[in-house]
Amino acid sequence: MNSLNGLRIGHRSEVLTELPNVRHRGFMRQGAAASVLAMLGGLWSTGSLAQDKGGQASADSFGIEEIIVTARKRQERLQDVPDTIAAFTARTIQNSGIESVGDVSLMVTNFTLLDQQDAGSVLINIRGIGQVRNGEAPVAMVIDGVQVAATQQFTQELFDVERIEVLKGPQGSLYGRNAIGGAIIITTKKPDNEFSNMAGFGYANGDDILLKAFSSGPIVKDKLFYRLAGRYQNYDGLIENVFLHRKVDFKEDFSLRGRLLFMPTNNLTLDARIFYSTLDAGADYYIALPDGDVNNTSAPLNSDEFGTGKRDIEEYALKINYDASAFEFTSATAYTSTDNAYSGDVDYSPVPFFRVTQDWDIESWSQELRFTSPTEQRLRWVAGFSYFKRKTTLATTPELNFGFGFVPFPSVTTDRNNEIGVFGQINYDITSRIEFTLGARYDSDRRKQLNVLTGGRAKKTFDLWQPKGSLAFKVTDDAMVYATIARGFRSGGFNVPSTVFAPLYKQEESTNYELGFKTSWLGNRLIVNGAAFYIDYTNQQFFFLRFDPVIMAPVQGITNIDSTEVTGLELEIQARLAPGLDVTAGVGLMDSKIKKFSEIPAFVGNKANLTYGWSYNMSMQYTKPLSDDMELILRADYSARGDNYWYIDNLDKQKAVNLFDLRTTLRWKNLSLSGYAKNLFNEKYFTEVGVMQNSGLATDIGFPATPRRYGVEVQIRF
Repeated sequence: MNSLNGLRIGHRSEVLTELPNVRHRGFMRQGAAASVLAMLGGLWSTGSLAQDKGGQASADSFGIEEIIVTARKRQERLQDVPDTIAAFTARTIQNSGIESVGDVSLMVTNFTLLDQQDAGSVLINIRGIGQVRNGEAPVAMVIDGVQVAATQQFTQELFDVERIEVLKGPQGSLYGRNAIGGAIIITTKKPDNEFSNMAGFGYANGDDILLKAFSSGPIVKDKLFYRLAGRYQNYDGLIENVFLHRKVDFKEDFSLRGRLLFMPTNNLTLDARIFYSTLDAGADYYIALPDGDVNNTSAPLNSDEFGTGKRDIEEYALKINYDASAFEFTSATAYTSTDNAYSGDVDYSPVPFFRVTQDWDIESWSQELRFTSPTEQRLRWVAGFSYFKRKTTLATTPELNFGFGFVPFPSVTTDRNNEIGVFGQINYDITSRIEFTLGARYDSDRRKQLNVLTGGRAKKTFDLWQPKGSLAFKVTDDAMVYATIARGFRSGGFNVPSTVFAPLYKQEESTNYELGFKTSWLGNRLIVNGAAFYIDYTNQQFFFLRFDPVIMAPVQGITNIDSTEVTGLELEIQARLAPGLDVTAGVGLMDSKIKKFSEIPAFVGNKANLTYGWSYNMSMQYTKPLSDDMELILRADYSARGDNYWYIDNLDKQKAVNLFDLRTTLRWKNLSLSGYAKNLFNEKYFTEVGVMQNSGLATDIGFPATPRRYGVEVQIRF
């Protein structure tokens, strides 16, 4: 066993204040707690100074610090894992001002998260595997070992976070449901024996007020610990509706997370977490584009309805870890309730003609039982069982004005799904330099739908084996090459009943082939990682709006594209140019092609929509110690993406988007003062465009991106 500040932790514990027995390919690295803490200071997006528990920096080496990840359900060096992973440590998150998964997507190639419709709705695309409106995410998002139950949770604010990992490629063998494109692993900070408190305040344009705080420490030394963290934001907005003379992108958000960590023995840990979030925000503020130019951002927002959205999240989770020496047993149990509602104008004009309200209530239980072998052995394994139960009620009410008032056309459906999964993965060191990985998962997702208004019922079971295999060769201690093949799976489902859509859409399947390398140079002052991939994508889910002649209004639905292929390249570079001066850069290239589309054969050969053909990012950070207890951090971030079509007819192409962010932070003892600008040059663009070919409207519509934001933040620890 190891200890830190009197806190006894098992040798495979996930308490992040210490990371013992971290595996290095071919041999084990074991060191004192101080050297492990130095690893925590490493950055994915900038190799900065190492961070101690108080948040101050120390320059103990000129090389880029190592990063520890848990992508394979155990602690390993990032450079030793034969997968494409972008990892962000607590210091990177703080220095770059990351507050959401959307912020993360700007710093990761071939990964986009686009705002749409309301604050709980997004469009996610990773390596060409995308999400459709009213569909499920293409990635599994896991927070503290519990997978989120609803896509609406992806937009929750990130605060008090220890680490973020973005895994690319199918991750079904370990993460299962919806991991067809990858996984996002978020680890929040845990309490220990040290009392720690923080209070923060921020103010930005748009009358944006931000309050943050946490308190953490022992209740019973070495046994029982607490951590309470919260965030409140009240933002008036910057985008104006010229007809209503009101700002439409307002936002009021309150989130609170509480944790209790109980360690009755050296081998047993009980980790209880409660999370609550409530959000009120503007919604459905699309702009009509009458000239047919999907890049015309000068058109005014001119609708007669004031769109509003609300999202409430409650989550209760209990994680149990028992270290039995020969293996570690983990149980993760969670209950989640997510309520999402919005209303708005859907003719996007000052004429009161067409509006809609939608309520989406999701309630779920999840359970995972997992057995994990010790890390410090030649054959390492993980095996487990998962269960997921969810009830979703979707009530959508379009209203049409026929000249004598609005007439509603409501639809209410209740969907239930019960999913069972069994999984396992082995990692075997054939030699000290060659590792073989073999994993597999079987998911069975039984779904039922009830049309509440008509009594109509439907049911279907979706299932698939999801194997994964890889071979990694450590050419030298600082260079690894690997090859991976993995299958991904996302369940199908049921459309809202209508006369223009099939009642069922099919499950998606993908096979990902990948070749990659990870290298370190010049005494770990330069890291160069890259990968090439090919994805064979079957039954890609695709969203349509079609006019239903029965209700005389457009209805939403999902159909399937028979076959699509995606090829791509990724290159990531980190360099420490001088003490305190760090530069990173990433380039992603993708090419997609529809190979077969039975429903609309004319689109065969076109590129998939919402798949950016290229993306790149660059960060530069300079950390200057001003005294023993003071440092100045100057940081600049640049991201760009382009070659995206809004619809699969490939007629409407988005112009390239270029974003610059600046952030300056001064830290003195326990005080931190930051000033920042996001979207420095006020780039105007649309995060989503609904083309009239698909929307059924007389014009294209665009959802405007957030304008330039600038502000200050102050934090004090005590």
